[in-house]
Amino acid sequence: MKVAVEDDGAVVAIHIPMTFRRRSGRKEIILPDGAEPVAEAQDRAPDPVVVAIARAFTWQEALDAGKVDSVEALAKRLGVDGSYVRRILQLACLSPAVVEAALDHGALDGVSLAALSRDLPLDWQSQADRFGL
Repeated sequence: MKVAVEDDGAVVAIHIPMTFRRRSGRKEIILPDGAEPVAEAQDRAPDPVVVAIARAFTWQEALDAGKVDSVEALAKRLGVDGSYVRRILQLACLSPAVVEAALDHGALDGVSLAALSRDLPLDWQSQADRFGL
């Protein structure tokens, strides 16, 4: 792999031979033959359900610690609608079994974020029954 550096006194330009390819809506860097990647490539995009659960716990912790005063203040800080924040926050009430199943990449296959958050029961056994755990 040959990296070229050009310096005209005002701008330094670095040219790295690589190409880009779209795969599943994401851009992937294709290195030239013989080049070694610095980091492991991700096998797949993050699961939206897992991302939403992580947000829920992070946002709930911010509310509990007093970092934000209210759901409305949190929504304003994030630049999103308060109803979205409330819908995601209810995922902080998921049972540990449901959270673990979501992190297991496959145990909740077919369960969308909308289905997960719609009419979510607070009772953990009811949640487990609902998602077949």
